[in-house]
Formats: sequence, C-alpha cells, structure tokens
Amino acid sequence: MDFAQEVKAAADIVSVVGAHVRLKRQSGNRYLGLCPFHTEKTPSFSVHGALQIYKCFGCGKSGDVFSFLMELQGLSFIETLKLLAQQQGKEMPRKGGGPGADAAARTREGLLQVHEFTQRFLVEQLKSRRGAGAMRYLRQRGLGLEEIEEFGLGYAPSGDALMSYLKGKDLRRSHVLESGLVGQSDRDSSVYARFRDRLMFPIHSDGGNLIGYGGRSLEADRQPKYLNSPETPIYRKNAVLYNIHRARTAMRQSNLAVLVEGYMDVIGVWRAGIRNAVATCGTALTSRQISMLRRHCDTVVVNFDSDSAGQAAAERSVEMLLRDGLSVRVLELPSGLDPDEYCREHGGESYRQQLEAAPAYFHWLLDRSRTQFDLSTSDGRTKAFEHLLRSVVLLPDEVQQATTVTDLAQHIGLPQSLALAKLRGAAKPSSRSEAAPVAQADGLSPSERLLVVLLVSEEGARQQFLEKACEIAERGLPSRQILSALRAVEKADGPFRYEAVEGRLDGADRERLARLVFDRDRPTPTLADGEDLLAALQRQALEDQYQDLLRHIGRSGSTADLPKLLDRKLRLERELGLAQ
Repeated sequence: MDFAQEVKAAADIVSVVGAHVRLKRQSGNRYLGLCPFHTEKTPSFSVHGALQIYKCFGCGKSGDVFSFLMELQGLSFIETLKLLAQQQGKEMPRKGGGPGADAAARTREGLLQVHEFTQRFLVEQLKSRRGAGAMRYLRQRGLGLEEIEEFGLGYAPSGDALMSYLKGKDLRRSHVLESGLVGQSDRDSSVYARFRDRLMFPIHSDGGNLIGYGGRSLEADRQPKYLNSPETPIYRKNAVLYNIHRARTAMRQSNLAVLVEGYMDVIGVWRAGIRNAVATCGTALTSRQISMLRRHCDTVVVNFDSDSAGQAAAERSVEMLLRDGLSVRVLELPSGLDPDEYCREHGGESYRQQLEAAPAYFHWLLDRSRTQFDLSTSDGRTKAFEHLLRSVVLLPDEVQQATTVTDLAQHIGLPQSLALAKLRGAAKPSSRSEAAPVAQADGLSPSERLLVVLLVSEEGARQQFLEKACEIAERGLPSRQILSALRAVEKADGPFRYEAVEGRLDGADRERLARLVFDRDRPTPTLADGEDLLAALQRQALEDQYQDLLRHIGRSGSTADLPKLLDRKLRLERELGLAQ
C-alpha cells in the first residue's frame, strides 16, 4: 500500500466531512447534510461511512476524502495528503518532489510559513517593552493571559523590526511580498511593514490555518481604526469568518451561531463562556460566509452594535440569512452596549439569557419600522408593511410566510385580507431543491438492487457471489454493466475502491449505482442474504428470457424455427416450475 492509500485508509470520511458539514445519520453508515459546494435548503449531500465516499444529488459532486478537502479548501492533492497525514501523526515521504510540488501549492505553503514566523514575532513583541501600551489596552478591556494566548493576540511595532526579523528566516522574498504583511514603495522598491503600532488579531481559515490579520490602531485619532490583510492566495475576506475554527464545534452542538461585528466582541463573549460566536472580517456579510454558517447550524442570532450603522448592517444581514433558509433572531442589547461591554458589565450568564430571549427577526424589524415610518397614518402603515414584506417572502415555507404576514398585519394595523393579498402578489415561486436519494425507477428489481449493494459493500460477498451474478446478468439484466465493473475492479491489483468502479461506468450507470448505495429507504443486506438474492436474480433472468421468448414466438412467421422455440420454452418452464 502506497503512502496516499495508507493515509486514506486511516482517515474517516464521516469525521473529516463532519468537521465542515453538520451530518445527520440516516441508516447504517449513511449520513445526510447540506452540500458545502452549492446553496440548497433541502439536504442532498450524502456520505457513506463504509465506502468512504460522498455524493451530492443536487450539484453532482462526488468523491473520496481527498477530493472533498481539495474541492472545499482549494488545495492540491499533495497539500491535502500532507494535511491528513499531519492529523494522523504521519510524516510525509520526501521523494517525488516532496510536499507542495506544484507552483500554487508551493506559494500557499510559503505564505503560511511567512504567517507562522510573523505570528511568533508579534506574540513576542506584545510581551516585550514595546508592547506595553497594547498590553495595557487589553487589560483595560478585561482580557487576561488566558484569552490573549487562546486568540494569539500580538503587537506590531512601528519601524522595520518585522522586516529585520523576517530577513533572518529562510523565506522567499516573493512569498514575503505576497503575504500582505508588507508593502513595497513605488518610488524606490523598498519594503515596509503594513501593520505598524497596532494590536494584532490573527485570522484563521475554517481548517485552522493562520491566513491573515486584523490590526487595531492604538492611537485614538489614527485612521483607519482597523486595518485588515489584503486579499492573497490564502486569504479571501469574503470567505472567512473570524473564530470559525474554534466556534464550529459549539455551533453544531447547539445548532446556533452568534454573529457579532468585531474581534473584541468575539473574544469578550468567549471569555464569558459563549463558544459559538463569529464575526465578519471587516466586510458586510457575504453569501460565502453564510454558506459556512449553514454547514454547522440552522439558527443565527444577529447581535450587532446598536448605533445606526450597526442596525442597518443587521437588517441587511437578516435579509441575506433568510434568503439562504436560515432561522434568524436578532438581539439588541440594552443601554446601547456591544456584546463585549455587556459581558464585562453583566456577566456571561446574563448574556446567555439575552441570547435565549432574542426575538424572531420580524419582531425586531417591526420595532425598527416604528422608528422609520409613521404608523399613525395609513400611508405610513402601508409603507412599513411593504418594507417588512421583503423579508417575509424570503422565508422558505408558504405557511410560515402566511402566519408571519398575518402577525405583522395585526401589529401594524392593516386588514388581514389586504396583507395576504399583498403576500400573494410579492411571493416568488419556490425553487425545489434536489432531495436526498430515494428509490428511483431504474429498471432494477428489488433483489437486483440489494445484491448490487451487497457486492459493493462486502468483500466476502464479492468472493462468494460476484462471478455467478455476472454470469446471470450477462443474459440481459439492467445491472450487467455495474456487475462487470465490480468484477474488473475486484480482479485488479490493489484494494477494492468504489471510485475505481465508478471510473468504469458511463454516466447513467454511475448515477444509478450512487442512488442504490445512498438510497435511504432500502434495507441493508447482509452476507446471509446473498444466496437468496442470487437465487432471486437467477429467477428474474429466467423470467425475462421466458417473456422475451414468448414475444419472439408470437412474432415468428417461420414454422421451421417453431419446434426449437417450443423446446426452449419447455426447458425454461421446467426451470421456472411452470411445466405441468
């Protein structure tokens, strides 16, 4: 077994996928979740634990543990292999060019290394005399060493200290320049540190790699107050949520994410015991960030600042979250406090109670509309309702839309019939998402389906029944190409791999096999069922031949062939037990 197969054999695709997608067990080794590769509201993404494969019946993407991580994180095969090997405590072999053998992978690996060295430097600087002001600020915000170390906070000093530090490391100049941590003068091509005299917040990918920074100015009048890393090959700010790598486990366990505005808000609520908070990285909420949330939970509590900018951002975020099918609640803290301030003044338990009591989004929007529109006039009530209706039509369920509109009409003071009429005029036809696979009209009999699944799943079944099944299927059964592919892979050198079977099938049979394997409604066949399934397959083949022969006899115009046809008919009737 080569190194890649060794790593793959040791990996559990359910655990790997489950770190990025909230999976629900269907039956046996089959799991279902929302696809991470396209936007959907009905789960169509299936994972098979025994076969170590995944398949989305919505967008069609499928593969193994390697292809999943490559597609999700944009990694090369070598990078993916290295990532899984590190998780298993295995060291990559150094032959064949070593890890990062292609140019893009080398660049990404180099950029990660630049960030790794930079992080060591920034942490050291925070602990030094240079970082005294930054440390004092953190103490004033109530942070102790535990939170500072947990979030890897650091300090970027003024001057060229970072540049001098990086020059002493074995780093490519091109990687340092491309990292976004330094800038280059147009005048004389000199290099300077982008972040100077700033408190530094490391930003990590969903998988936990350090990919960028947010830097807060320590001078009250210095702008911008927050400076973020620019876009790089490893950092796309519209596809990153601050703290997602820490929060995702708690998000899955609670089925809830708390969306806040700033780095300090996340750290403040973490310090208070709230582990499922994330923040955007200096951008408005994006569809890619929402997709990250939907992989881990169904409900989002939006807790932005209470100022006008924060409330406007909250309303935009609510609409986007609803459009993607998430359940949304909105928390507006008393006295205009932000989450960090509230936790420091009132404690984590009080903040947890506030989260639990956070109203559904439309109650918050309704309260907000009272400050935006004059509800004492019919014109104001109509405008307020039409404004709120934009969010209602984003709800995925028509019944939910109708009940929400009815509640809004009652609160605003509009006739219910008028509100429902406006809803009918505004509602868009819902697009039906591809559902998880169920039994399809694929031309296979029930016993034929179960036998194929058994042969795919059990090595012992292939050894006992595959050759005979192929012999029977060659008589014209719909599963003959699938069984032939199974036999070819079974006879080939190396371990039996589902992907190798897929590779020998055309598109129709490949889809047919995937639906059989992932069908959530079928029973799970065992090795003890093999003989009965094979016997049923034999009878099915004979019955098909018998019906074909009867049709042939009926169409035959030649009396010369009739005795042979009738003799064959009699033999089939004896085998089927139909002869008198």
